[in-house]
Amino acid sequence: MKLILQLPASRSLKKPIIFALYRCWQPSFSTSTIHEGDHSSSSAHRKKKNRSMEIIDYLVKSCGLPSEEASDVCSKLSSFANVRNAEKVISFLKESEFADAEIRKTINACPHFLSSSLEKTLIPKIRAFQDSGLSGPHLARLVASNPLVLSMSLTKKIGPIIGFFTSSLRDKEDVARGIRRFFSRFFSSHDIVRKMAINLAALRSRGVTDQSLAKLLVTRPTLFALKLDSVVAMADRAHELGFDYSSTQFHRALFVVSSMNKSIWDAKVDILKSNGWNQDEIMLALKKEPSFMRLSTSNLQEKLHFFMNVRKYKPSELAMAPTILMFSMEKRVIPRSTVIDMLNSANIFKKNRNLLKVLQKKEKVFYEEYVLKYMDECPDVLQAYRSHMKAIYEGFFGGCSRQEKEKEKEKEKEKEKEKEGREEEKEGKKERGRRARAAVWVQA
Repeated sequence: MKLILQLPASRSLKKPIIFALYRCWQPSFSTSTIHEGDHSSSSAHRKKKNRSMEIIDYLVKSCGLPSEEASDVCSKLSSFANVRNAEKVISFLKESEFADAEIRKTINACPHFLSSSLEKTLIPKIRAFQDSGLSGPHLARLVASNPLVLSMSLTKKIGPIIGFFTSSLRDKEDVARGIRRFFSRFFSSHDIVRKMAINLAALRSRGVTDQSLAKLLVTRPTLFALKLDSVVAMADRAHELGFDYSSTQFHRALFVVSSMNKSIWDAKVDILKSNGWNQDEIMLALKKEPSFMRLSTSNLQEKLHFFMNVRKYKPSELAMAPTILMFSMEKRVIPRSTVIDMLNSANIFKKNRNLLKVLQKKEKVFYEEYVLKYMDECPDVLQAYRSHMKAIYEGFFGGCSRQEKEKEKEKEKEKEKEKEGREEEKEGKKERGRRARAAVWVQA
């Protein structure tokens, strides 16, 4: 600036001189700035890359996350993420009884947890669930199945919802079960607690007992998050099926009705009618066990075919025991029907056993009364039963086959005795042979 002021006041020279001075000054300034910028940006890039590599290595080693997934998780983190924070988060989850598989699911779905403030976000939310009775593996499975639950506001959603359940249910275990089922889905509504309270009051005003309401809050809590009109319509449909609002079984009917839309329900009723069921038989079965209507249409058709066409049972007989339609074909119906058929054909019983009654027995009772009891008279019955129970053989037989094991041990002991007897007989023959040869040698 001083150089320009000291120049002669000549209009013809003023602009060229200023321009020349600018040209001399500008390259020197811009070049140094660019070099400094390149150096600082490359340094920052290296630091970020190093931090990312540290986080990736830690995720691979700490919870077994594959390197590609760890890299993808790291790419979604903020520039402020660091391995120390990630260590704190994962250590806290492990202390809260999260398994590695559950940690992997959680951070894959919500990578930002690794860079969030542990003390301000995750810890208070986890503690809120733990205080409600939901902790350990149950909480870990909930978060792994729906990690977004930890993205909810503690003051606006998590806290008020937990408060609703604790104030509506008396038993702490029921509170934990209801909360777990409710938070398995993500609700974006801001006034969810108000909506739940309105639905609860509407059902109570219709005469639904507190006992039924409590069971619904535990078994199907998401029902209370629906629109009021939908909840009322479902309750009225359950009432039309013959369940009084004040009935202790009303919650079961409402549970089933709310699990499907009307078109699916009508399709299942049509399947029953096409197999010879009349309206009275359908209503009787519903009153006995409404949950059988939750079977898929294909599953319902398959079981009706087996019991009615293969086993020759009438609709009136099935309507008296609709629970048999809910049993697994592979794990219960086929294995037990095979055993009963074998015992009936062997004339073990004076009168053939009714399969419908046999199917309703507990697994251990059936096994002891029909397999262990008759395995000596009908040896093939155990093998036939086992061949159909491969899927659950190890889990079941290990816990309730003491009698079978004792019998097998006795058989093994008998085999050992027989083997020892044969060996003694062989040794005796050898000894007699040696003596005979020795006598001949002496005589000679």
